[in-house]
Amino acid sequence: MDGSFASFTKKLSQYESEISSILGMLVVAALAVFIFLFVKRFMPKPTITPVADQTSTQQAAQDLINKTDTNAYTVKAGQGLSQIAKEVYGNGAKWKQIADANNVKAPYTLKAGQTLTIPQDQAATDMGTAQTVTSSTAVAPVQTSTASITPSTTTAAIDATYTVKKGDHLWKIALTEYGSGYSWVKIYSANKKLIGKNPGVIRPGMQLSLPR
Repeated sequence: MDGSFASFTKKLSQYESEISSILGMLVVAALAVFIFLFVKRFMPKPTITPVADQTSTQQAAQDLINKTDTNAYTVKAGQGLSQIAKEVYGNGAKWKQIADANNVKAPYTLKAGQTLTIPQDQAATDMGTAQTVTSSTAVAPVQTSTASITPSTTTAAIDATYTVKKGDHLWKIALTEYGSGYSWVKIYSANKKLIGKNPGVIRPGMQLSLPR
C-alpha cells in the first residue's frame, strides 16, 4: 500500500509543473469571467437619443403646397394632357402642371370620362403678383434763377395683421393677401414662433403678421 502511494506521489511530482500551469489558467479564466460579469452588471447602459422625426412636418408643408383653388375637368375621348392644357391655359406646354396635380405618371394616358383637377396656372399667378417700384424726385420752384431739387420721401412698409378664421390655412391666406399661394412660406417664416413646427395647423383667432 505504501509502495503504491509512493509510486503515485512520484508520478504526480513529474507532472507538477503542468498541473500548476493548468490550475493557474483556470484561476485566471475564472477571474476574467468574474470581472466581466461585474462590469456588465454595474456599467450604465448607453442611452440612444432619438433623432427628431421631421416627416410629419415635411408632409404637412407638402400638403399645404398642394392646396390651391382648382377646377374639375372631365376628359373627353381622344384627349391628351397637352390638349387639355392648351384648352384651359392656352398653352399645351403646361401639361406637366396637370399631370403633377393628378399624379399622372408616364406614359401619361387618360381615359374618357376621367375627372382631373386643374390647378391654378402658376406662371400667370406669379406674373399677376409682380410689382414695379419706381422712385421720383420733385422739383420745388423758387423765385431765383436756380431750382432746388427735393427728393421724395418714402415711408417704410408696415406689416399688416390677419386674424385667422375657421377653415383658413396658410396657402389660402397667402392666395388672398399676396395673390400667390406659394407665399405661404413668407407668412410662416414671419410667424414661426406663434404657429410652431407644423405649418399645416393654425387656429382661429390667431393674429398673423403679413410681411410686405
